[in-house]
Amino acid sequence: GGGEKDGEGEKPSDEEDAGKQHRPVEHIPPSPVHWAQDFPLRADPQPILRYVNNLYVYPRMVNLGWRSGARNIAIRVQCLTKDQDPTKNMMEDIPTWIYDPISLGYVRSATSCITYHDKNPSFYDEIKIRLPPVLPPNGHILFSFMHVRAKQQKGDVGSIIPQKLGYAILPLRWNVDKPFRSYQELPIAPELPPGYLGKGKSQIKYAEAGKGLFTLELKLESSIYVQDKNLLDALSAEEVGGKSNT
Repeated sequence: GGGEKDGEGEKPSDEEDAGKQHRPVEHIPPSPVHWAQDFPLRADPQPILRYVNNLYVYPRMVNLGWRSGARNIAIRVQCLTKDQDPTKNMMEDIPTWIYDPISLGYVRSATSCITYHDKNPSFYDEIKIRLPPVLPPNGHILFSFMHVRAKQQKGDVGSIIPQKLGYAILPLRWNVDKPFRSYQELPIAPELPPGYLGKGKSQIKYAEAGKGLFTLELKLESSIYVQDKNLLDALSAEEVGGKSNT
Protein backbone atom coordinates (compact mmCIF):
# COMPACT_ATOMS: atom_id res chain seq x y z
CA GLY A 1 0.00 0.00 0.00
CA GLY A 2 0.55 3.65 -0.49
CA GLY A 3 2.96 3.62 -3.45
CA GLU A 4 4.58 6.89 -4.57
CA LYS A 5 2.98 8.83 -7.43
CA ASP A 6 4.62 8.71 -10.80
CA GLY A 7 7.31 11.35 -11.09
CA GLU A 8 7.46 12.24 -7.41
CA GLY A 9 10.92 12.14 -5.88
CA GLU A 10 12.65 12.12 -9.25
CA LYS A 11 15.60 14.50 -9.62
CA PRO A 12 15.79 16.87 -12.61
CA SER A 13 18.06 15.74 -15.40
CA ASP A 14 21.52 17.22 -16.04
CA GLU A 15 20.19 19.01 -19.12
CA GLU A 16 17.53 20.78 -17.04
CA ASP A 17 20.17 21.88 -14.49
CA ALA A 18 22.40 23.23 -17.24
CA GLY A 19 19.51 25.22 -18.67
CA LYS A 20 18.81 26.85 -15.33
CA GLN A 21 22.46 27.69 -14.65
CA HIS A 22 23.24 29.20 -18.06
CA ARG A 23 20.43 31.65 -18.66
CA PRO A 24 21.21 34.59 -20.98
CA VAL A 25 22.49 37.69 -19.16
CA GLU A 26 20.22 40.71 -19.32
CA HIS A 27 21.50 43.74 -21.24
CA ILE A 28 23.25 46.28 -18.99
CA PRO A 29 23.36 49.91 -20.19
CA PRO A 30 26.87 51.37 -20.71
CA SER A 31 28.50 53.00 -17.72
CA PRO A 32 29.09 56.79 -17.83
CA VAL A 33 32.59 56.18 -16.46
CA HIS A 34 35.37 56.88 -19.00
CA TRP A 35 38.22 54.43 -18.79
CA ALA A 36 41.55 56.16 -19.33
CA GLN A 37 43.35 52.87 -20.03
CA ASP A 38 41.65 49.63 -21.03
CA PHE A 39 42.44 46.19 -19.69
CA PRO A 40 42.33 43.02 -21.82
CA LEU A 41 39.47 40.67 -21.00
CA ARG A 42 41.33 37.60 -22.25
CA ALA A 43 44.90 36.51 -21.82
CA ASP A 44 45.24 35.27 -25.38
CA PRO A 45 48.69 36.10 -26.81
CA GLN A 46 48.35 38.82 -29.42
CA PRO A 47 50.90 40.94 -31.28
CA ILE A 48 51.42 44.44 -29.91
CA LEU A 49 50.19 46.78 -32.62
CA ARG A 50 50.46 50.08 -30.75
CA TYR A 51 52.48 51.68 -27.99
CA VAL A 52 51.78 54.07 -25.12
CA ASN A 53 54.15 56.95 -24.42
CA ASN A 54 52.24 59.68 -22.59
CA LEU A 55 53.71 62.19 -20.18
CA TYR A 56 51.42 63.88 -17.65
CA VAL A 57 52.58 67.24 -16.28
CA TYR A 58 51.14 68.68 -13.08
CA PRO A 59 52.27 72.25 -12.24
CA ARG A 60 52.03 72.63 -8.48
CA MET A 61 53.39 75.96 -7.25
CA VAL A 62 55.43 78.96 -8.43
CA ASN A 63 57.10 81.73 -6.45
CA LEU A 64 57.19 85.03 -8.34
CA GLY A 65 57.43 87.33 -5.34
CA TRP A 66 60.75 88.61 -6.69
CA ARG A 67 59.12 89.80 -9.95
CA SER A 68 57.41 93.17 -10.05
CA GLY A 69 54.07 93.23 -11.82
CA ALA A 70 53.32 89.58 -11.13
CA ARG A 71 49.71 89.29 -9.95
CA ASN A 72 47.38 87.35 -12.23
CA ILE A 73 49.66 84.44 -13.13
CA ALA A 74 49.24 81.78 -15.79
CA ILE A 75 51.65 79.17 -17.13
CA ARG A 76 52.00 78.36 -20.80
CA VAL A 77 53.44 74.92 -21.61
CA GLN A 78 55.16 74.13 -24.91
CA CYS A 79 57.12 71.13 -26.17
CA LEU A 80 60.09 72.32 -28.23
CA THR A 81 62.88 70.74 -30.22
CA LYS A 82 64.93 73.92 -30.73
CA ASP A 83 66.49 76.25 -28.16
CA GLN A 84 66.11 79.48 -30.06
CA ASP A 85 64.91 82.78 -28.61
CA PRO A 86 61.49 81.91 -27.07
CA THR A 87 60.10 85.32 -28.09
CA LYS A 88 60.74 84.44 -31.74
CA ASN A 89 59.47 80.87 -31.89
CA MET A 90 57.78 80.16 -35.20
CA MET A 91 54.56 78.18 -35.05
CA GLU A 92 55.83 75.62 -37.57
CA ASP A 93 58.81 74.88 -35.28
CA ILE A 94 56.58 73.83 -32.37
CA PRO A 95 55.45 70.17 -32.40
CA THR A 96 51.82 69.32 -31.71
CA TRP A 97 52.42 66.92 -28.84
CA ILE A 98 49.96 68.36 -26.30
CA TYR A 99 46.46 66.92 -26.06
CA ASP A 100 43.55 69.36 -25.93
CA PRO A 101 40.53 67.84 -24.12
CA ILE A 102 38.20 70.48 -25.59
CA SER A 103 38.92 70.00 -29.29
CA LEU A 104 39.96 66.35 -28.75
CA GLY A 105 43.03 67.04 -30.88
CA TYR A 106 46.70 67.89 -30.45
CA VAL A 107 47.93 71.47 -30.14
CA ARG A 108 51.21 73.38 -29.85
CA SER A 109 50.69 74.78 -26.35
CA ALA A 110 48.54 74.58 -23.25
CA THR A 111 47.80 77.29 -20.69
CA SER A 112 46.97 76.76 -17.04
CA CYS A 113 44.16 78.40 -15.16
CA ILE A 114 44.84 82.00 -14.13
CA THR A 115 45.19 82.80 -10.43
CA TYR A 116 44.02 86.25 -9.39
CA HIS A 117 46.27 88.54 -7.31
CA ASP A 118 48.64 85.89 -5.98
CA LYS A 119 52.41 85.95 -6.45
CA ASN A 120 52.81 82.45 -5.01
CA PRO A 121 49.92 80.57 -6.60
CA SER A 122 49.14 76.87 -6.57
CA PHE A 123 47.91 75.05 -9.67
CA TYR A 124 45.75 71.98 -10.19
CA ASP A 125 46.00 71.51 -13.96
CA GLU A 126 46.82 68.26 -15.75
CA ILE A 127 48.59 68.50 -19.09
CA LYS A 128 48.84 65.38 -21.24
CA ILE A 129 51.72 65.15 -23.70
CA ARG A 130 52.08 62.48 -26.39
CA LEU A 131 55.82 61.90 -26.60
CA PRO A 132 57.35 60.50 -29.80
CA PRO A 133 59.00 57.06 -29.56
CA VAL A 134 62.43 58.63 -30.12
CA LEU A 135 63.01 62.01 -28.48
CA PRO A 136 65.09 64.58 -30.38
CA PRO A 137 68.42 65.60 -28.79
CA ASN A 138 67.13 69.05 -27.77
CA GLY A 139 63.61 67.97 -26.89
CA HIS A 140 62.39 69.89 -23.83
CA ILE A 141 59.37 71.46 -22.19
CA LEU A 142 59.35 75.25 -21.90
CA PHE A 143 57.23 76.81 -19.15
CA SER A 144 56.44 80.48 -19.72
CA PHE A 145 55.07 82.44 -16.75
CA MET A 146 52.77 85.30 -17.66
CA HIS A 147 50.85 88.11 -16.01
CA VAL A 148 47.38 88.59 -17.50
CA ARG A 149 45.69 91.93 -16.91
CA ALA A 150 42.13 91.63 -15.69
CA LYS A 151 41.00 94.81 -17.45
CA GLN A 152 41.85 96.54 -20.67
CA GLN A 153 43.70 99.79 -20.40
CA LYS A 154 43.36 102.95 -22.44
CA GLY A 155 44.99 102.49 -25.80
CA ASP A 156 44.60 98.70 -25.90
CA VAL A 157 43.60 97.45 -29.32
CA GLY A 158 42.17 93.95 -29.68
CA SER A 159 42.90 91.25 -27.13
CA ILE A 160 45.08 91.78 -24.08
CA ILE A 161 48.67 90.59 -24.58
CA PRO A 162 50.04 88.82 -21.47
CA GLN A 163 53.24 90.15 -19.91
CA LYS A 164 56.10 87.65 -19.82
CA LEU A 165 57.54 87.14 -16.33
CA GLY A 166 60.06 84.34 -16.78
CA TYR A 167 60.84 80.86 -18.07
CA ALA A 168 61.64 77.39 -16.74
CA ILE A 169 63.14 74.55 -18.76
CA LEU A 170 62.66 70.79 -18.40
CA PRO A 171 64.94 68.75 -20.72
CA LEU A 172 63.19 65.54 -21.70
CA ARG A 173 66.19 63.35 -22.48
CA TRP A 174 67.43 63.79 -18.92
CA ASN A 175 64.22 62.27 -17.60
CA VAL A 176 63.84 59.22 -19.82
CA ASP A 177 66.83 57.62 -18.10
CA LYS A 178 65.07 57.67 -14.72
CA PRO A 179 61.75 56.42 -13.35
CA PHE A 180 59.05 58.98 -14.11
CA ARG A 181 57.02 59.63 -11.02
CA SER A 182 59.08 62.54 -9.85
CA TYR A 183 58.60 65.82 -8.06
CA GLN A 184 60.74 68.53 -9.66
CA GLU A 185 61.90 71.97 -8.56
CA LEU A 186 63.07 74.16 -11.44
CA PRO A 187 64.77 77.58 -11.39
CA ILE A 188 63.20 80.49 -13.23
CA ALA A 189 65.03 82.87 -15.57
CA PRO A 190 63.57 86.28 -16.47
CA GLU A 191 65.03 85.94 -19.99
CA LEU A 192 66.47 83.14 -22.12
CA PRO A 193 69.24 83.70 -24.68
CA PRO A 194 69.33 81.85 -28.02
CA GLY A 195 70.89 78.43 -27.61
CA TYR A 196 69.92 78.23 -23.93
CA LEU A 197 70.45 74.45 -23.91
CA GLY A 198 73.92 74.67 -25.43
CA LYS A 199 76.22 77.62 -26.09
CA GLY A 200 73.94 80.13 -24.41
CA LYS A 201 73.44 78.07 -21.24
CA SER A 202 76.19 79.94 -19.37
CA GLN A 203 74.45 83.24 -20.12
CA ILE A 204 71.26 82.38 -18.29
CA LYS A 205 70.75 84.47 -15.17
CA TYR A 206 68.37 82.68 -12.84
CA ALA A 207 66.31 84.53 -10.25
CA GLU A 208 66.99 84.11 -6.54
CA ALA A 209 70.43 82.56 -7.16
CA GLY A 210 68.96 79.60 -9.04
CA LYS A 211 66.58 78.38 -6.34
CA GLY A 212 63.83 75.97 -7.33
CA LEU A 213 61.00 78.49 -7.58
CA PHE A 214 58.72 76.33 -9.72
CA THR A 215 57.55 72.94 -8.51
CA LEU A 216 55.80 70.36 -10.64
CA GLU A 217 55.08 66.66 -10.73
CA LEU A 218 55.59 64.29 -13.66
CA LYS A 219 54.04 60.94 -14.42
CA LEU A 220 54.93 58.75 -17.40
CA GLU A 221 52.66 56.05 -18.83
CA SER A 222 54.93 54.32 -21.30
CA SER A 223 55.44 50.91 -22.87
CA ILE A 224 58.75 52.15 -24.35
CA TYR A 225 60.79 53.56 -21.49
CA VAL A 226 61.69 51.58 -18.36
CA GLN A 227 60.07 52.96 -15.22
CA ASP A 228 61.11 50.42 -12.60
CA LYS A 229 64.29 51.61 -10.87
CA ASN A 230 65.66 48.12 -10.17
CA LEU A 231 65.17 47.03 -13.78
CA LEU A 232 66.66 50.30 -15.02
CA ASP A 233 69.75 49.79 -12.84
CA ALA A 234 70.11 46.21 -14.11
CA LEU A 235 69.85 47.26 -17.76
CA SER A 236 72.31 50.11 -17.23
CA ALA A 237 74.82 47.75 -15.60
CA GLU A 238 74.37 45.25 -18.45
CA GLU A 239 74.96 48.00 -21.02
CA VAL A 240 78.12 49.17 -19.26
CA GLY A 241 79.37 45.58 -18.95
CA GLY A 242 78.68 44.90 -22.61
CA LYS A 243 80.65 47.96 -23.69
CA SER A 244 83.60 47.02 -21.50
CA ASN A 245 83.76 43.53 -23.04
CA THR A 246 83.79 44.77 -26.63
